[in-house]
Amino acid sequence: MHNYAKQLAADPHPPKGKYKVLDLIARKYTVNVGYPGFSNAAIDEIFNTWLIPQMFAQVAQGKMTPAEAARAAQHEFKPIFAKWRARGKI
Repeated sequence: MHNYAKQLAADPHPPKGKYKVLDLIARKYTVNVGYPGFSNAAIDEIFNTWLIPQMFAQVAQGKMTPAEAARAAQHEFKPIFAKWRARGKI
């Protein structure tokens, strides 16, 4: 396991300790993709092709509304799930 607390504490830029909250958030609130179940091939592809961060970026940049971004992402998700279902992986 990576020692994030040590790495965050070693940040040389002021103010000291500014990233301490990230360690708490990472330990308490982040989970693996698929939690509490298991991930699968489709989720892995979606995660590794950055489709979800792209969806959020479209909204953050004012290029889409949240609903538009969700619909656009769903449009990209469906063929990915279909591909992996056809291969018997989900």
